[in-house]
Amino acid sequence: MTKLVPVPSIAEVREWLSLSTAAISDAMLGTILSAELDEQERACAPAPIGDPTPLMPVALHAAVFRRCGRHVASIDNPLALVTGSEFGPTRMPSYDAEIERLEGPYRKVVFG
Repeated sequence: MTKLVPVPSIAEVREWLSLSTAAISDAMLGTILSAELDEQERACAPAPIGDPTPLMPVALHAAVFRRCGRHVASIDNPLALVTGSEFGPTRMPSYDAEIERLEGPYRKVVFG
């Protein structure tokens, strides 16, 4: 049986990412969280909704933190280029295996 937990709050995301309020404001982090929740909702089957607090499966809950972390990491790197390769800058992968693993069972399958 799937365990359901409340949708992550801004404070939980901030704590998980170890971000200070000086690094990123609550307003900006709230926008990032909302955007990633919207993207997840578009990609995955609708999570069951509790009353009055929205609930989601634990795996989707964990994936939201990863999504927000990738979003925050790319703020100062709009071209998604990372250095460190002996052949010069390389592109940050758009695919995150951990997000795919967590969201995979909930992904919507669209035909046509």
